[in-house]
Amino acid sequence: MGEGQPERATIPGHENSYINFWLHPLGDSFNKLNPFWQTMIDLGEDEDYRKKQIWNPQDPVVKRIMDSAKFAAEQMGTPISFEQQTETKAGSNIKWPETGVGGLGIRPAGMKDTNPGAFKQMMNYKDSEAAIDSQLSKINDKLVAAGRPRLHFNHFQKQKMIQAKMQGKDPLASYEKMYEGPQ
Repeated sequence: MGEGQPERATIPGHENSYINFWLHPLGDSFNKLNPFWQTMIDLGEDEDYRKKQIWNPQDPVVKRIMDSAKFAAEQMGTPISFEQQTETKAGSNIKWPETGVGGLGIRPAGMKDTNPGAFKQMMNYKDSEAAIDSQLSKINDKLVAAGRPRLHFNHFQKQKMIQAKMQGKDPLASYEKMYEGPQ
């Protein structure tokens, strides 16, 4: 974008906050808590937002304290600096104060608006990747239940499967038939 050239922008919308609060008042309120209180609640429940255990109750007390401290440090993180808030996206004409701290919250439009063709291709890739992962997980569950070893593919094999899936093919169909356990 050259200086003074028109540019798409994304205006902040707050209706999503109201809808989330209406549908999930406790969850939304929890998400808006100060990170300190969120972290303390997570430590008390011994699980993070992904329901993953933070510390093992079988571990020695010192290890549990260290795991808790590490989790707290990761959650509190580093505050967003003023410099980060006032940065301008490369190639954008939207500058601080439109974007930054105390600004209007306007930011350059995303790929969906500025390059819909590339966005669609990227989403097709991500959808195909998720479908392959899900299908492979189901096949591996069947294999494990039948006492057989799990299937493993290297990066390049997986990329070929994703490309095939993007073209409407089912690259794991032969594995599903080959590795079906007793019915």
